[in-house]
Amino acid sequence: MTRSPTDTGPIGLSRMRRNLTVAVVCTAFCFGGAVLVCPAQDRQQNVPQHDAAPEACKVLADQRLREPLGAIIEEYCRRSRSRITLKVLPAAEVGAMVEKGATGFDVLLCMPADAKGKTPVAALGGAKAVAWTHPGGLTVWAAAVTEHPEAARFLRFAGGPTGHRLWSESKAGFTMTAGKTHAEAFNWVVEHRVKHTYPLTAMRMLRECGGIRKGICIDIGCGTGNLDVELAKRSELTIIGLDIDPDMKPLFDKRIGEAGFRDRLRFVEGDAQQLPFPDDYADVIVSRGTLTFIPDIGKCLREVDRVL
Repeated sequence: MTRSPTDTGPIGLSRMRRNLTVAVVCTAFCFGGAVLVCPAQDRQQNVPQHDAAPEACKVLADQRLREPLGAIIEEYCRRSRSRITLKVLPAAEVGAMVEKGATGFDVLLCMPADAKGKTPVAALGGAKAVAWTHPGGLTVWAAAVTEHPEAARFLRFAGGPTGHRLWSESKAGFTMTAGKTHAEAFNWVVEHRVKHTYPLTAMRMLRECGGIRKGICIDIGCGTGNLDVELAKRSELTIIGLDIDPDMKPLFDKRIGEAGFRDRLRFVEGDAQQLPFPDDYADVIVSRGTLTFIPDIGKCLREVDRVL
């Protein structure tokens, strides 16, 4: 698709870039929510003094998980006022203990040695993937193996919204869920965490971009195309989804195909700091949740100015 520098669009002469609108929406989500915690002394008044404290829930983990699990356990205990102990060992030792069936622990977490390998934890009943490494794609498998009252609850917490945030904040490079590629993990988060936000974001963008409903729209950091589908539903724009990750394309194509917008939406692989489009090409440029991943935002916005 090409466009002459002399073309005019629904917003006037392309050289009058001052009048064009860049709709950049960066949305930060905090999945933790508000928590009410009773002070220890208040809680103690409601518990019979003769009740013995329950035995701590014992967690055994691959030593590579020490950092994120430490943060997750600390937050879980703060909220629940329960006790959890963590022991970390090399993955091979964790696997050997699992295979012998004599771990002495309530919750087990382990990763395979490499992306193609397996860990015995994955074969346990009820085992599920709660995180993965990026890059590398090593799956974190977890299982509650006893009836300890905190075991299943802690496992749900580790794989839930707050766990998502704490895995992602880890310096070790973990994200929420298992996947062979970053695109697969991104798609999981979209489907299970933020899918409901895209219609609202699309409506907001279209309101804030000066009433433009026709022409060419570029979505920088389009991911799997959810925002682009919602923009297409509410306008006549021809939308180009730009993403630096080529693994997003199959998921993008599948989504727009299912939505019936193959005629107006397409995927382009490219860098936001060096947009693969000619000057004065687009009528609208949007982005959602992408700026934090761009090393040089100034360079990106200069490119946005050039292409608009």
